[in-house]
Amino acid sequence: MRGLYSPTTEKWTAPLWTRRRMLMLAGGFTATLLLLLHILTITYNYEIPHPSFATSTSVSKNFTTRTDRMVMKDLLNPSHTILRPYEHSTFHFGDRYRFVKNLANGYEGAARIYQDLENGGKQVIIKSWFKSTRQEPVPQELKDRLQNEFKIAVTEWPVEISTTLHDYQSPLFAPSDHSISHALDAFYTDVAADGPEFGWRIVLPMYSFGTLEHSIQAVSYLNLSIEDIDWLYRPRYRRIWQMLAKLNTAAEPENGNVGYCHEDVKADNIFHLDEMGNELLGDLGQVRPFNSPFHEDWKDCRLVDSQRAWRTYSWMLRWGQNRLAPVDERFEKRLWEKKDEWAKAHFQWYDTLYTPLETLENDPFWKNMQTIWKRSSIRMPVWRNGQKTEAWLSRDAAFVEIDKMRVEMMRVRKEEEENQKLQEEHNNKEEEMKKKGEPVPTPVQLKPIDYPWFWWNMPGAPADGDVDRELAVYWANSKLIGAGRSWELGMTAEDARKHDEEEAKKNEEEEKKKAEEEQKKQDEEKKKHDELEKQVEAAKLALDQAMKKMQESETAP
Repeated sequence: MRGLYSPTTEKWTAPLWTRRRMLMLAGGFTATLLLLLHILTITYNYEIPHPSFATSTSVSKNFTTRTDRMVMKDLLNPSHTILRPYEHSTFHFGDRYRFVKNLANGYEGAARIYQDLENGGKQVIIKSWFKSTRQEPVPQELKDRLQNEFKIAVTEWPVEISTTLHDYQSPLFAPSDHSISHALDAFYTDVAADGPEFGWRIVLPMYSFGTLEHSIQAVSYLNLSIEDIDWLYRPRYRRIWQMLAKLNTAAEPENGNVGYCHEDVKADNIFHLDEMGNELLGDLGQVRPFNSPFHEDWKDCRLVDSQRAWRTYSWMLRWGQNRLAPVDERFEKRLWEKKDEWAKAHFQWYDTLYTPLETLENDPFWKNMQTIWKRSSIRMPVWRNGQKTEAWLSRDAAFVEIDKMRVEMMRVRKEEEENQKLQEEHNNKEEEMKKKGEPVPTPVQLKPIDYPWFWWNMPGAPADGDVDRELAVYWANSKLIGAGRSWELGMTAEDARKHDEEEAKKNEEEEKKKAEEEQKKQDEEKKKHDELEKQVEAAKLALDQAMKKMQESETAP
């Protein structure tokens, strides 16, 4: 049918039913096209892996004098001051704690130095946390007290508070023991409820004699032999095993806990109690009970504590050694030769693995050093009467000299950082003025640095991670955890290592197979995508042809 003739347009038009059919046809093609495009979007989807980032930054790096320690029952005591007002303009906490300066800021929170006016103005550290840190329910007694007395609703607090206040800190366990960092006070303060911080605060002693990391960095300037460093530090380091054994055996049956792991043993978490190098294990932010859900895939977290303790001691020997010594006398070669007592002890520990830490602290290597080595002094460089010389010193006297070096080293580094900051500010200002076409400022005047007598450029200083790479076979956590699993199945240490190698090979093959399957899947998806593109093009072409025919029919005489 040719349709109707329109006098107005002087053209023939299609009948009404024909036009409806054409519109329905066009709508159908359009819907089909949209559906194909939707299928194409869903089907052709290449997954892009995103890296994951885990940040664990400790903010409390300076804990000093031995003081009374607080435990949970002290905090729960109704007479304890649980709420302290916070002065936002001065950062003071009531009439007791007066702000001195900021100490550190990290991922978890911040640490500030305060004066404790109720204890003669002694300096302490008050630590705070962001709400993004690990949390747990507040004890019901505290929750009820804050609600009933102060109308404050609090349900969560940082996990580190409870781990620092566990009963293993109580003087009843060991009245004269000061081997683990402890709390002096804890309280809640009235920060903004919608702010980034928890209202909880914990007060820690401030130890001003640095960390093991600071100490061994100072030793690295003295060109001492590994034997000298081992003789100096081994009796002090035995305390680390004692501290870990104390944590591991601190059972709290009423809480269902059979012991705890530190989880973060490293050189900058081992603090010096005094200038004679006596050590304390600090930073309890990662302490967890054995039965924590965190350990579901870790058969025994004590293995990790002992592994990290051994790694730290070996790192210390390597970092502090004489870097001008012949190759045959250096740490790397002597470790693998397994002739020295310290090297034998390290590999003996690995071969036994699950030796309890309370047994390790009584191992002859750590316990009987004074009688094993018939030696009472060390010859080392010192500064006397304005000049460098050498002297025979007892262990305590040697640590006093090392602490003097540490103080000087920290002073120099602070001055270098200040100069670096000045230089960076000058460079930024110079860059801005260049962009504006203004005259370049005169060079910045940096502060002259008075370098101490022992300062020199250390050749061949090991980069971070070198020790781990050299001992990866023995120190990789995955290897040790795997060995632990095998040990529980009744395997020997050698069989455990073989088991790990087989597991690693199996995992590698599975990863390879998975990658091949993924590639095959992507190839198939791309093939489907190409086919769909062809179908879309065909649909578009058919639609264009249909529209063209419709136009031709409308204009046909």
